[in-house]
Amino acid sequence: MGDTLAVSVLDLVGMRAGESAGSAIARSVNVAQHVEQLEYTRYWLAEHHSISGLACSATPVLIGHVAAATKKIRVGSGGVMLPNHASGAGKQCSDYVTGVERLQRAAGINAGLAVCVRSAFCSGLSV
Repeated sequence: MGDTLAVSVLDLVGMRAGESAGSAIARSVNVAQHVEQLEYTRYWLAEHHSISGLACSATPVLIGHVAAATKKIRVGSGGVMLPNHASGAGKQCSDYVTGVERLQRAAGINAGLAVCVRSAFCSGLSV
């Protein structure tokens, strides 16, 4: 390791009272662009479903949106819960942009299922 400290952001895409999801997502893009200028290393997006006040249930879409609006920061998720998405969604998202972080296992998926998911959805990806 060098003399620098790798700093990351974890974004839940929180919505303020009365704020639309679109506005919260736009704010997250602005934050990602700002921390990229500050030379942060990674921008992580959480995936949560059915929680009022959070606009992060479509993580693959958010990853693509943020990655398209930034240049060098690595954008990803700690775990895209594949059972919540259409078949192949993880691969489609990962193919969208290089530098997208792909983790081998998401929280809540056991090792056996992780192997199955990787072989079915991630063939050809470096995870």
